[in-house]
Amino acid sequence: MLKQSLKSPLMYTLLIGLLFCVPGFQVLQLTLKEQHTNNSIELMQWSTLIRSAIETYEGQEPLHVKVPSSVVYTFGLYDASRNILYSTLTQEPSTFAFTARSEGGFFYYQTVLGNNPVNALYLIVAMPVSNTKIILMATIILLLTLCVLYVTAHFMILHSIKPYQETQNYMNTFFNDAMHELKTPLGVIHINLELLEATQPESKYIGRMKAATKQMQMTYEDVEYYIKHTRSSFNPEVVDLSHYLFERVRFFEDIAKAKQILLKATIAPKLIVFMNKMELQRVIDNTISNAIKYSNPASSVLLELEEKEGKASFRVEDFGKGIKDTKRIFERFEREDLVQGGFGLGLSIVKNICQKYGITYQVSSVLARGSTFSYLLPLYEERWLDKLESKETLPA
Repeated sequence: MLKQSLKSPLMYTLLIGLLFCVPGFQVLQLTLKEQHTNNSIELMQWSTLIRSAIETYEGQEPLHVKVPSSVVYTFGLYDASRNILYSTLTQEPSTFAFTARSEGGFFYYQTVLGNNPVNALYLIVAMPVSNTKIILMATIILLLTLCVLYVTAHFMILHSIKPYQETQNYMNTFFNDAMHELKTPLGVIHINLELLEATQPESKYIGRMKAATKQMQMTYEDVEYYIKHTRSSFNPEVVDLSHYLFERVRFFEDIAKAKQILLKATIAPKLIVFMNKMELQRVIDNTISNAIKYSNPASSVLLELEEKEGKASFRVEDFGKGIKDTKRIFERFEREDLVQGGFGLGLSIVKNICQKYGITYQVSSVLARGSTFSYLLPLYEERWLDKLESKETLPA
């Protein structure tokens, strides 16, 4: 949608830029013609002085004494065969088929002489020329064109994305209101289910309701984090990953039981990490929930937490349908199986959190056999100042 809305203003901007370049090019052409005319007039006047000096030359003194001298203008006298009779030119033109010509940093003017004592037929007068004025003019035109393009593009793009921004603001407001309205009913349902479970004998219907409520809670937490993560700061803290993972496994037991899936967890003790607990929960919950969701009924999900290479290795393996494209699943709103539902946010959130905390993540999958998600989390290393602060907080 945004790409389509930007296409038209960009085309209009380029069109305006081209239209602005046309008069700029014409200005440069006129400037070049003006410079050519001024140089021709200037050299024409100088050649008139030289011609007068040659025509009145009597051969009583050297020619260079008779003709006018200049540090700017140079000239050359040629006979009918283009042989040099006399020349002060520092550089000769490459061709003689011209009246006025610019070449190699010099401007040349050629005239045909009448009868004269030195038998010269052609006179070529030259002067050095500079393109400073042209370069300055071209620079000014270029800067003006860029300014016009920038201002035009800026206002056109702002105007084109305004509906998109309004829609985005509307969606954010809608999600905020919806999440607010869902939070209280979810809490009421959860509390009443616990009370019902305490007063009623074990029932598969209560178990299914608990599993469905927990799935709704996870979806709620994903959307809530997605809305808040760009506007709120999630400060890291010291977390016992082993204990926390054990709690999350217990949370998922009802969901797994509803699908007749057995969770098998092997958790090494006392593995400490330093990250925000809510973000840690998003990584753990989304990985376990996906493993349960895409596992075959009456199968198992293996969870393993151990220390590996000085890091906490968290691994979840399922025995389900597998993943076709293990790279695309981490893209936002990407869902490989539309039947299973979901918003396609979970693994995108996991990817962003992993990148934030330097967590190495990897997915391996075999179709019709299952998938394995692996994470290497940096372990928390207590610093000297942390030890000092902990001692100061101990009671006397």
